[in-house]
Amino acid sequence: MPKSGKMALFGGTKTVTSSYQERWPIIDEDEVNAVVQLTLAGELSINDGSGVLNEFENKFAAYHDVRYALVQTTAPRRCTQPTSPLA
Repeated sequence: MPKSGKMALFGGTKTVTSSYQERWPIIDEDEVNAVVQLTLAGELSINDGSGVLNEFENKFAAYHDVRYALVQTTAPRRCTQPTSPLA
């Protein structure tokens, strides 16, 4: 408990007073260029499982020592039917 008897959350003295804020994620020019190139090539959603997504899945699976990995977006192009009862 702080000397003031109150936690900072409740009006007591702050323990950390530094103004340092880390920027995350770290995105540099290489990441920006990669996204631009994939966007221009139309490779952000690949239905046949090829290209950079296939490469990523294979490397991800190997890293985790599993047989398969599947990249999934939140809104696949082939999804044509609403999934929400409110839609």
